[in-house]
Amino acid sequence: MTSVHLIHPGYVREDGHVGSSITLVRDGDALIVADPGLVASRGLILEPLAALGVSAEAVTHVFLSHHHPDHTVNIALFPNAEIVDFWARYRDDCGSITTATAGG
Repeated sequence: MTSVHLIHPGYVREDGHVGSSITLVRDGDALIVADPGLVASRGLILEPLAALGVSAEAVTHVFLSHHHPDHTVNIALFPNAEIVDFWARYRDDCGSITTATAGG
């Protein structure tokens, strides 16, 4: 069964601080973190994951809705994850463009 957990609620404050909405999706063996962007402290990502029984090393995928820093700045917290965005999948130094982009 698929489950979705909000691990960090996004915000925009009058003092200029901006925090990203970050989500964990569990689907079978996949542990997917969506848009691991801006937070006041990396612990605000890692601690809620740990409370759900998920280590950073166990995350299998990071999904990026787009490439703005407020969605991407904490990708490196997940060293074993495949990175998936709207046009390709990446692992280490290898990226592959999906057929949707290549073929229209």
